[in-house]
Amino acid sequence: MKKVNQEPERQQRQSGISFLNCEEWSEFLSSDMVAACGEDLKRIVSTPLIGFANKESNLFRARLVALSLSLCSDKTLVFTKQYQRELSQKLSQLLEALHAGSLIIDDIQDAANFRRRGPALHTEIGVPLAINSGGLLYFLALSLIEKMAFEPRIEIAVSRLCHRAMVKGHLGQALDLGVRIDEVSQVQARELSIAALKLKTGALMSLATELCAVACGVHPEVRNALKNFGLNFGFALQSFNDLGEYSFNNQNLSQDLILGKPTWIWVCASESLSAHDYREFQNQASRLRSADLKSQRKIMLELKNHALIKFAADEARRRMSETFHDLSRSLQKFDYELNQRPDWKDLQSLAQKVMVAYD
Repeated sequence: MKKVNQEPERQQRQSGISFLNCEEWSEFLSSDMVAACGEDLKRIVSTPLIGFANKESNLFRARLVALSLSLCSDKTLVFTKQYQRELSQKLSQLLEALHAGSLIIDDIQDAANFRRRGPALHTEIGVPLAINSGGLLYFLALSLIEKMAFEPRIEIAVSRLCHRAMVKGHLGQALDLGVRIDEVSQVQARELSIAALKLKTGALMSLATELCAVACGVHPEVRNALKNFGLNFGFALQSFNDLGEYSFNNQNLSQDLILGKPTWIWVCASESLSAHDYREFQNQASRLRSADLKSQRKIMLELKNHALIKFAADEARRRMSETFHDLSRSLQKFDYELNQRPDWKDLQSLAQKVMVAYD
């Protein structure tokens, strides 16, 4: 497997937290207010959020932005390389801030105590402040749009895309929280799980690619192709994330299965299992929820060895491959010589990284 260049990711990490510094908030506060409460805001909000942002992250959204922007800008030829780098940085900040805000809120809603191999933010600063911080990240992300020096029609389009993605994400989270997927029918489990994956990770990754298309003013068909690519790339990413709970390297119980969340595993169970085998899978999920720890570990081992997991992994890889095939086919008519482009090869390498990131 070709290794993805790590240097751009380090640069994206450094840029992704710059707007969290208290000094950057002066535009929202009067000088008197900065003098009065600036240090308190730094202690209460900035320092915890910077610590959260600095935790281990794959930065898939930031890399997808940089590579999508490269694909688009080479065709439109409207950007200098310097502006392209600056725009990539700002768009990446926007995506990473939206994502970080959603993770903070998700952890509260799921009563999760850990995130990115460290404590969840709400366990460090308390639930009320964590809710405030997660919401603040949403608005700080949107405030970045006016700093991107777009002409008014592009700025409006970018703002609308962000708001639509945030609405979709909240609808997906509603499904995640409000549906017990192990208690619905086999057909419903498939449809609800697909919807949840598309509305959450799919919508955010689609935003990453479509924002670049809008910013560059590419042909509408190219924009639509990139939008769909991001959606399907995000869907595949979440599928591999879900599969990570069944990795033999993961010693934890599947919280998604215990909580009855709609995931890729339920999509594949619905598609591949007979009615009898599907009921047995449901029963295993129910036993996992109520059994003692020793029995839970035994059930998890049985599930990890289940043929369903291999089928789900194979299907996730197939979907990722189809995602690239569809984009390549869509871009051919616009004379993209993809096989000769370093950004296309880097995009494929990013997909390879996604497919092993959760093993």
